[in-house]
Amino acid sequence: MDPFSVGDEDDDEADHYATLGLTQAAKKEDVQAAFRTLARAHHPDKGGDAAVFQEVRRAHDVLSNDALRSEYDERYARRDDAAHASATVTVPIGALYRDSRHTVRFERSDDGRRSAAVRDVVVPAGTHHCARLVVDGGGGENDGGSGQPLVVVVRHQSLRGVTVSGRDVIQDALVTLEQALCGGGFVVRRPDGVRLRAMQPAGDVVGPGGFWRLPGHGLPHCGGAGDLIVRTRVVFPATVAPDVQPALRGLLPGGGGQETAAGLTVVSAVRASRADAGAPGRAERTVLSQAASAAGCPVQ
Repeated sequence: MDPFSVGDEDDDEADHYATLGLTQAAKKEDVQAAFRTLARAHHPDKGGDAAVFQEVRRAHDVLSNDALRSEYDERYARRDDAAHASATVTVPIGALYRDSRHTVRFERSDDGRRSAAVRDVVVPAGTHHCARLVVDGGGGENDGGSGQPLVVVVRHQSLRGVTVSGRDVIQDALVTLEQALCGGGFVVRRPDGVRLRAMQPAGDVVGPGGFWRLPGHGLPHCGGAGDLIVRTRVVFPATVAPDVQPALRGLLPGGGGQETAAGLTVVSAVRASRADAGAPGRAERTVLSQAASAAGCPVQ
């Protein structure tokens, strides 16, 4: 069933966030928790109202699906905008760590006549993607206009290796092999340029594809900043001197010697690329993942 065409009600008119008692800043786990609570309270088998239960389920189906939620957020942002002047501002993720000022251009209506206008808008720190800011659009009584409100839709500018989930920022970080194995921490540059040294517990190895949480270094919020979650990518040296390799084997776990099981055939290995393997790149994987998610199929 299409969550955007349930019954006779147009989901452009349904406020799924209000149905679940949430705001647009809600994380996926918040959506799940709210749904479980409301589903128990309104399930028809437990004496609840079937119509209310359907609204709760429809809201959950949309807001728990990344692709559907993104589409709904855009519709939600445009809802009722016909009565207002509107504009869109794209904000770098790094700029969301503090209040930032941006210039927007839009059209406003003064006594039925449309005219171009420019307005400076302050985007508060931590403003989430697709949030709507309602500000004075200018053109009020002082200059003979209508004083029409301006609705500004805030979009996060994409940044390679960085994503935002609620107030948390997920970011890639490169780690040298020495840092990964020998401790001493590794350097992370937040999207706003602030440099941090992330210190792993003594004896812990920073593995490729591992995740490390830096509390309080996500986006600011009146209830407390989110976290910076670092996904580590270990940079291996292209070569190791042959005379060093025996010493490394002796130091590393399981490094006592090469496997000597009978039946092994020794072959020469040469470097290859992702293209040689016909594997999809990151952009292709993202498209495949979104398509599979929309179809309800897991990505293998």
